[in-house]
Amino acid sequence: MTRPNVRADTDRLVVKNERREYVIYRKINVSNDDLLSNHIEKIEWLTDTKFFILKPADDGRTPYRITAKDDATIARVITLVSTLDGLSNIDNKKIESLWKKIVNQNTDAVCTRKDGVAITPRTAGQKKYVDAILNNSIVICRAPAGTGKTWLAIAAACRMLRKKEIEKIVLTRPVIEAGESLGFLPGGIAEKIDPYLQPLYDSLYDILGKPETEKLIQKGVIRIAPLAYMRGVTFTDSFVILDEAQNATRSQLKMLLTRFGERSKMVIEGDVTQIDLPKESVSCVNDFNLFLSVPDLAVTDMTTADIVRHPIVVHILKAYEEGNTNVIKSPGGKQ
Repeated sequence: MTRPNVRADTDRLVVKNERREYVIYRKINVSNDDLLSNHIEKIEWLTDTKFFILKPADDGRTPYRITAKDDATIARVITLVSTLDGLSNIDNKKIESLWKKIVNQNTDAVCTRKDGVAITPRTAGQKKYVDAILNNSIVICRAPAGTGKTWLAIAAACRMLRKKEIEKIVLTRPVIEAGESLGFLPGGIAEKIDPYLQPLYDSLYDILGKPETEKLIQKGVIRIAPLAYMRGVTFTDSFVILDEAQNATRSQLKMLLTRFGERSKMVIEGDVTQIDLPKESVSCVNDFNLFLSVPDLAVTDMTTADIVRHPIVVHILKAYEEGNTNVIKSPGGKQ
């Protein structure tokens, strides 16, 4: 579906009254004035939303403010109006048919981003991974870079938090030096560790927005910390995600798994081809197959076929897999 003439901004405002909660998006600009002037009542009734006309835009398009009961509905309505804006000969039957198709397409949505866009699995491997998360207490995922394993896990956590199925989100990573020395980084321990955890913050910012994320962190609803800080904690009513699990040792994985408490969910995900542990340490990925028969625990795999980054990433990974084994070492002996 093309959306050349409709643009929705990301300004999101929640207004509560005695009857219901509305999610407001300030502006959806429509170039076809006849679309909403002739069919607005049908669209409002069909989608359970309300449109309010705003001051005309400088580019000639008519801006509207949409109110709806939740983010998912907003996302669907934006898709509906965007598609209709590029069509001719619009009638009620066409609107109903398109709306039904959009609603059915969104049944696989994990959750919606801050801008109302639905987050959905894009490959068969991603769909299997998401289904495993939703249907098991603990999920272990082995997948290469670019398959969305962290993004989808965090999306599932945000979904459960919004639905009040959990009370906390806990995100953790092992702090392992990937070829560079942590000791030479500037600042104290917090400043040294923070760059390792930044990708987790970025995913939350994309889904919840930076203000909402920071507010939840301040309230203790979201906790982001190195894996070493998890010792002694019991996770109750929590969604726990261990990112970059390939860099956790066997003892660290055992420590984390035995912290699992009531009404919680845990996702352990990593790339078995990018282990940065020192040679004397054994990665926990060697233990993953031990859990294949554990009830309510799923072990899933994704491959290069599930990579959703730039297509060149697939070719780069294949080049590494198929490359020769002649290694040129630096004077210090490292590869």
